[in-house]
Amino acid sequence: MTERQSKILYKVISDYINTASPISSGSLIANSNFDISPATMRIEMNQLEKDGYLMQPHVSSGSIPTDKAYRFFVDKILEKNKDQKDSNVSKIKNELLPGNESDDYIRNTQDIVRKLAEKSSSLALTYLSDDDFFITQGWENLLLEPEFREADYMKRFIKMINSLEDQMGQLCSMCDDPQELSIYIGKENRIKQSQEFSIIVTQCQTGESNKKAIIALMGPKRMSYEKNINLLKLANDIFQNF
Repeated sequence: MTERQSKILYKVISDYINTASPISSGSLIANSNFDISPATMRIEMNQLEKDGYLMQPHVSSGSIPTDKAYRFFVDKILEKNKDQKDSNVSKIKNELLPGNESDDYIRNTQDIVRKLAEKSSSLALTYLSDDDFFITQGWENLLLEPEFREADYMKRFIKMINSLEDQMGQLCSMCDDPQELSIYIGKENRIKQSQEFSIIVTQCQTGESNKKAIIALMGPKRMSYEKNINLLKLANDIFQNF
């Protein structure tokens, strides 16, 4: 992939995440600073489609990212985050902290998960393995996402969550590296019912009591990866200080 194709692809994915509408070559020319002709933009997007990064959901429509494109996007975010610090980290971390000082681990976790859901517009869930306790938060905001206007899509998502609730070992197995994030996009997911969706998951452990929690953000593949990755990293930090 050339540097120009990389920038075009990144822009297509960013715009699609924000708009939930297929992105045309014309809109890229109109709303970005690419100094190329419309014909050249079409050629570059056609090549990205041939290489498996873009697809057209309908004839003569704009393009949307494939799973391969989202993986490219997430890898770029992770690479960027190594060298860049968000100036709002302390503010966001404080906003995620439990609202009331309490020694009740489950209550504190419920509060954190609720705030994660509010800030991410994803379904936030956690499994407290020591207490065999399962928490989900965020259905209200998640169901406002455009994908859930399709009844069958909603049914498939609910079926996936029900499957996880019945077999929590599936979720636990997705944490490849404790206290690090694992990101599964579409067909990368190990859970058969989740291959239309994306899951960002981490295993947290409290500092003093050594209690463990699996925390995940789940939603459409068109989720806000950068925001959600940063939110889960902050949640992990908070748990370590419990």
